[in-house]
Amino acid sequence: MSSQERSGRFFAGSLSPFARQEEDGGTLDELLHAAEYIFGNGNERILLCERGIRSYETAYRNTFDINAIAVLKEQTYLPVIADPSHGIGIRRFVPRP
Repeated sequence: MSSQERSGRFFAGSLSPFARQEEDGGTLDELLHAAEYIFGNGNERILLCERGIRSYETAYRNTFDINAIAVLKEQTYLPVIADPSHGIGIRRFVPRP
């Protein structure tokens, strides 16, 4: 069982809003299955968050996977948001409101 599926089972009975984000090494299919499990068990307050994937680059934390946003929007009716600040992981590059 993947970490996506384990967390899906944990949050399935909750009525709290739930932001599911792609994890290191997790696939988009695992992300969608975890969201479906949560939804199917009564929590319909779900949104998906792209925040970057691990890569071989060492200059920053993650590589922002903009392709995942397009694919997720095509494959699901759930809202998809992006958190580019997590991808860079360097405070000086994150704009402040």
